[in-house]
This record gives sequence, C-alpha cells and structure tokens, in this order.
Amino acid sequence: MSDTKYNLSDKIKKLRMLTGLTQYDFAKYFKISRSTLGALEDGRALPNLHFYKQLKKKGISIHEFVFGRKFKK
Repeated sequence: MSDTKYNLSDKIKKLRMLTGLTQYDFAKYFKISRSTLGALEDGRALPNLHFYKQLKKKGISIHEFVFGRKFKK
C-alpha cells in the first residue's frame, strides 16, 4: 500500500481518537458506515469525496487534513 493511504488512515484514526468517539459513533457523525471507517483506519480504503465533504461540513479544512495539520486536543 502507498504511503498516502497509510498516512491518511493514521490521520483518520487519530482524529477519531481525539474526539473520544467509538468507530460506530464517529462513522455515524460523518455519515459513513462503521465498516467503511474500519477500512479507512486500516488503510484498506481511501476516503472518497463524501468523506471530505463531511470533514468540511464539520469545520475541518480538507487541505490541512490531507497535507499536514497536526490535530491537538
């Protein structure tokens, strides 16, 4: 798998962990299935346009998320 896929999967998991949400609740919050979230966190899938739109709706800059924003508590 590519470095990009692992990098994004790490960022998605870190974002979820910082929110303190379970995979189920995080997936519901971002309007994706829990199995899709699991695949994203494991690096088996890349985020699609819907996921990025949900990030933006939640006030998270897509550019910062993809290209290096460090999430803080």
